[in-house]
Amino acid sequence: MILVLAIPVPGYAAIPQSERDVLLALYAGTNGDHWQSQDGWNGAAGTECSWYGITCDGAQEHVVGIDLFLNTMGGSLPPIADLTELASFDVSYNHLTGAIPPLDSLVNLTHVDVSFNQLSGTIPSLVNLTSLESFHAERNYLSGPMPPLAGLTQLRYFDAYSNYLTGPLPPLTDLPNLQTFDVSVNRLSGSIPSLAGLTALIDFSLADNLFSGPFPPLTGLTRIFQFDVGDNLLTGPVPSFIDNPSLGAFGIRGNELSGTLPDPPDSLYGANVCPNRFNPVPSAAWDSITRIHPWYRDCLPPPDAIYRDGFDG
Repeated sequence: MILVLAIPVPGYAAIPQSERDVLLALYAGTNGDHWQSQDGWNGAAGTECSWYGITCDGAQEHVVGIDLFLNTMGGSLPPIADLTELASFDVSYNHLTGAIPPLDSLVNLTHVDVSFNQLSGTIPSLVNLTSLESFHAERNYLSGPMPPLAGLTQLRYFDAYSNYLTGPLPPLTDLPNLQTFDVSVNRLSGSIPSLAGLTALIDFSLADNLFSGPFPPLTGLTRIFQFDVGDNLLTGPVPSFIDNPSLGAFGIRGNELSGTLPDPPDSLYGANVCPNRFNPVPSAAWDSITRIHPWYRDCLPPPDAIYRDGFDG
């Protein structure tokens, strides 16, 4: 007698039809047939977790990640609210147009990256995303106001530079884990809010906006490395430097500050401090940092163009 053993063949768990529909709409709406990588997409129901760029949970029952970075996507993003377990969404470095879809119902999101596209409209509400750690929307055509950030206590990175955002900044004091905040090269205005309590802050840039009023107190920023508020409309005395061995880059160019520039800290390696109204006193230390003698030689007139687009260029 011959015994035949039945060996179970593993199958795919099925994600909800509502989640599959979102993925199909994403493919159709962003020219999926022309993506650089599209392995598996539009396959049979139950195969979604094997599609390129898709990550599912351990039980293979819900989509938790979409990573289509640099994948020649075009067109516009569909609503993604039905991806109820989504934690990471990355469609950066593509050719997407239209608006960022609503995100505030996706309470499990920790990472959003829609940077380096041609997206327009406003930044959607983030108010319910209490697990959000990073939000990147730089190098788009976004306009309108900054979204409120209160309650996003896990937020570490917020980048929305090089857009067309307008209006004031929201309060920033309820962000104890914030490390990078860059909204440079926009049309933001109003005063710079208090930075008190931002003890994790490393990189802070508001350069090339329309901020006015006094320079904010910098006390308590014990980890700051880069601080750039150049090319705004700030007034009042030149600030004292942060007593911090980590400060490496500092920018105050093109404001309406007054007084005399204090000596730089030993840690500083790069700066754009061209005077507008404040008194340019000769300084060997500033000559060394700017590699110009005297350090203000090329500043008046016109304002110096060193690091014109920030400290990265």
